[in-house]
Amino acid sequence: MLPRLLGEVAPIDLFIHDANHAYSAQLREYRCAWPYLRPGGVLVSDDVGNPAFVEFAAEVDARPYLVPGSRMDSAVGLVRKD
Repeated sequence: MLPRLLGEVAPIDLFIHDANHAYSAQLREYRCAWPYLRPGGVLVSDDVGNPAFVEFAAEVDARPYLVPGSRMDSAVGLVRKD
């Protein structure tokens, strides 16, 4: 459903991931949304508690920003598309 929806509304300025926080689900959604994000757009991910977000940022050659969450094992991640 996500690829079809993104194709209908692209380009997007902001994508917020706050769904399944499993490593594979996060990577899949980041990779799905990234091509539809306009230059200067931001991808945000809630509950970053595994390496998927940082690995994805490296994959797309973007600098990840992590804001500590309320739990020790969680953060909010932000990455800007150049």
